[in-house]
Amino acid sequence: MTCRVLVTGAGSGVGQGIMKALRISDLKVEVVAADISVLGQGLYRADAGAVLPPVESEGALEAIIRSIRRIGPDAVMIGSEFDLGFFAAHRRTIESETGVLVVASDLGVVELSADKLATACFLRDNALPYPRTFAPESLAQALEHAEDTGYPCVLKPRTGTSARGVRVVESSEELREAFDPSK
Repeated sequence: MTCRVLVTGAGSGVGQGIMKALRISDLKVEVVAADISVLGQGLYRADAGAVLPPVESEGALEAIIRSIRRIGPDAVMIGSEFDLGFFAAHRRTIESETGVLVVASDLGVVELSADKLATACFLRDNALPYPRTFAPESLAQALEHAEDTGYPCVLKPRTGTSARGVRVVESSEELREAFDPSK
Protein backbone atom coordinates (compact mmCIF):
# COMPACT_ATOMS: atom_id res chain seq x y z
CA MET A 1 0.00 0.00 0.00
CA THR A 2 1.29 3.44 -0.92
CA CYS A 3 0.99 6.30 1.54
CA ARG A 4 0.36 9.76 0.06
CA VAL A 5 2.16 12.43 2.12
CA LEU A 6 1.74 16.17 1.73
CA VAL A 7 4.89 18.04 2.81
CA THR A 8 4.54 21.78 3.44
CA GLY A 9 7.41 24.21 3.06
CA ALA A 10 8.79 22.44 0.00
CA GLY A 11 11.01 25.43 -0.73
CA SER A 12 12.75 25.20 2.66
CA GLY A 13 15.64 23.03 3.71
CA VAL A 14 13.47 21.31 6.30
CA GLY A 15 10.71 20.53 3.80
CA GLN A 16 13.21 19.15 1.32
CA GLY A 17 14.86 17.15 4.11
CA ILE A 18 11.51 15.55 4.97
CA MET A 19 10.95 14.71 1.31
CA LYS A 20 14.42 13.17 1.03
CA ALA A 21 13.90 11.14 4.21
CA LEU A 22 10.61 9.82 2.86
CA ARG A 23 12.28 8.90 -0.44
CA ILE A 24 15.14 6.93 1.13
CA SER A 25 12.92 5.19 3.67
CA ASP A 26 11.53 1.72 3.10
CA LEU A 27 8.02 3.18 2.98
CA LYS A 28 6.00 3.09 -0.19
CA VAL A 29 5.25 6.77 -0.41
CA GLU A 30 3.91 9.27 -2.90
CA VAL A 31 5.21 12.73 -1.99
CA VAL A 32 3.10 15.79 -2.69
CA ALA A 33 5.12 18.95 -2.11
CA ALA A 34 3.41 22.18 -1.08
CA ASP A 35 4.74 25.70 -0.82
CA ILE A 36 3.42 29.27 -0.80
CA SER A 37 5.32 30.05 -4.00
CA VAL A 38 5.58 28.40 -7.39
CA LEU A 39 9.32 29.04 -7.02
CA GLY A 40 9.68 26.56 -4.12
CA GLN A 41 12.12 24.12 -5.67
CA GLY A 42 10.76 21.13 -3.77
CA LEU A 43 7.57 21.42 -5.81
CA TYR A 44 9.52 20.09 -8.78
CA ARG A 45 11.21 17.24 -6.93
CA ALA A 46 8.03 15.50 -5.79
CA ASP A 47 5.46 13.26 -7.39
CA ALA A 48 3.01 16.17 -7.36
CA GLY A 49 2.99 19.77 -6.20
CA ALA A 50 0.55 22.29 -4.82
CA VAL A 51 0.63 25.97 -3.94
CA LEU A 52 -0.96 26.73 -0.56
CA PRO A 53 -1.76 30.17 0.85
CA PRO A 54 0.51 31.60 3.55
CA VAL A 55 -0.83 30.43 6.91
CA GLU A 56 -1.07 34.01 8.16
CA SER A 57 -3.35 35.09 5.31
CA GLU A 58 -7.05 35.67 5.83
CA GLY A 59 -9.09 32.53 5.17
CA ALA A 60 -5.99 30.31 5.20
CA LEU A 61 -7.59 27.53 7.26
CA GLU A 62 -10.54 27.12 4.92
CA ALA A 63 -8.32 27.30 1.82
CA ILE A 64 -5.87 24.75 3.21
CA ILE A 65 -8.70 22.38 4.15
CA ARG A 66 -10.06 22.68 0.59
CA SER A 67 -6.58 21.96 -0.82
CA ILE A 68 -6.09 18.94 1.44
CA ARG A 69 -9.45 17.54 0.35
CA ARG A 70 -8.48 18.06 -3.31
CA ILE A 71 -4.99 16.54 -2.89
CA GLY A 72 -6.20 13.62 -0.76
CA PRO A 73 -3.10 12.86 1.31
CA ASP A 74 -3.01 10.30 4.10
CA ALA A 75 -0.73 12.53 6.17
CA VAL A 76 0.57 16.11 6.27
CA MET A 77 4.13 16.71 7.43
CA ILE A 78 5.21 20.23 8.29
CA GLY A 79 8.38 21.37 6.54
CA SER A 80 8.24 25.05 7.41
CA GLU A 81 8.67 26.61 10.83
CA PHE A 82 6.17 29.27 9.77
CA ASP A 83 3.55 26.54 9.21
CA LEU A 84 4.21 24.60 12.41
CA GLY A 85 2.24 26.76 14.87
CA PHE A 86 -0.69 27.01 12.47
CA PHE A 87 -0.96 23.27 11.89
CA ALA A 88 -0.49 22.55 15.60
CA ALA A 89 -3.25 25.03 16.48
CA HIS A 90 -5.65 23.70 13.84
CA ARG A 91 -4.65 20.04 13.83
CA ARG A 92 -7.92 18.69 15.25
CA THR A 93 -10.06 20.76 12.86
CA ILE A 94 -8.00 19.77 9.82
CA GLU A 95 -8.00 16.10 10.83
CA SER A 96 -11.74 15.99 11.54
CA GLU A 97 -12.70 17.82 8.34
CA THR A 98 -10.34 15.95 5.99
CA GLY A 99 -9.54 12.60 7.59
CA VAL A 100 -5.82 13.30 7.16
CA LEU A 101 -3.21 12.77 9.89
CA VAL A 102 -1.41 16.04 10.71
CA VAL A 103 2.09 15.25 11.98
CA ALA A 104 2.70 18.10 14.43
CA SER A 105 3.38 18.40 18.14
CA ASP A 106 0.80 19.87 20.49
CA LEU A 107 0.59 23.66 20.30
CA GLY A 108 2.04 24.07 23.80
CA VAL A 109 5.16 22.15 22.80
CA VAL A 110 5.50 24.18 19.60
CA GLU A 111 5.13 27.47 21.49
CA LEU A 112 7.63 26.38 24.15
CA SER A 113 10.20 25.39 21.57
CA ALA A 114 9.73 28.66 19.66
CA ASP A 115 10.76 30.69 22.74
CA LYS A 116 14.49 30.28 23.41
CA LEU A 117 14.25 31.55 26.99
CA ALA A 118 11.29 29.31 27.82
CA THR A 119 13.13 26.35 26.27
CA ALA A 120 16.26 26.99 28.36
CA CYS A 121 14.12 27.27 31.52
CA PHE A 122 12.28 24.04 30.65
CA LEU A 123 15.56 22.22 30.14
CA ARG A 124 16.97 23.59 33.41
CA ASP A 125 13.81 22.75 35.37
CA ASN A 126 13.87 19.19 34.04
CA ALA A 127 17.54 18.59 34.89
CA LEU A 128 18.58 18.52 31.24
CA PRO A 129 21.62 20.25 29.74
CA TYR A 130 20.83 23.87 28.90
CA PRO A 131 22.70 27.00 27.90
CA ARG A 132 23.36 29.57 30.59
CA THR A 133 20.66 32.06 29.86
CA PHE A 134 19.85 35.52 31.13
CA ALA A 135 17.07 37.84 29.94
CA PRO A 136 18.02 41.37 30.98
CA GLU A 137 15.29 43.98 30.95
CA SER A 138 17.68 46.89 30.52
CA LEU A 139 21.07 47.72 29.12
CA ALA A 140 22.35 48.25 32.66
CA GLN A 141 21.31 44.68 33.61
CA ALA A 142 22.90 43.31 30.43
CA LEU A 143 26.16 45.13 31.11
CA GLU A 144 26.23 43.98 34.74
CA HIS A 145 25.57 40.36 33.79
CA ALA A 146 28.18 40.44 31.01
CA GLU A 147 30.78 41.85 33.40
CA ASP A 148 29.98 39.10 35.94
CA THR A 149 29.99 36.34 33.34
CA GLY A 150 32.74 37.65 31.10
CA TYR A 151 33.01 38.29 27.39
CA PRO A 152 32.33 37.13 24.77
CA CYS A 153 28.54 36.97 25.20
CA VAL A 154 25.92 35.82 22.75
CA LEU A 155 22.88 38.03 22.20
CA LYS A 156 19.92 36.45 20.50
CA PRO A 157 16.24 37.22 20.14
CA ARG A 158 13.83 34.99 22.07
CA THR A 159 12.22 33.85 18.83
CA GLY A 160 13.41 33.35 15.29
CA THR A 161 15.35 30.93 13.17
CA SER A 162 18.57 30.42 11.28
CA ALA A 163 20.69 32.56 13.62
CA ARG A 164 18.80 35.69 12.54
CA GLY A 165 19.58 38.48 14.97
CA VAL A 166 22.28 36.51 16.80
CA ARG A 167 25.35 38.53 17.75
CA VAL A 168 28.53 37.59 19.53
CA VAL A 169 29.69 40.64 21.50
CA GLU A 170 33.27 40.93 22.65
CA SER A 171 33.06 44.08 24.78
CA SER A 172 30.78 46.43 26.68
CA GLU A 173 30.98 48.85 23.72
CA GLU A 174 29.66 46.17 21.35
CA LEU A 175 26.98 45.23 23.89
CA ARG A 176 25.83 48.85 24.15
CA GLU A 177 25.58 49.00 20.36
CA ALA A 178 23.78 45.66 19.94
CA PHE A 179 21.42 45.43 22.93
CA ASP A 180 17.71 45.76 22.21
CA PRO A 181 15.46 44.87 25.16
CA SER A 182 12.41 44.40 22.93
CA LYS A 183 13.79 41.19 21.37
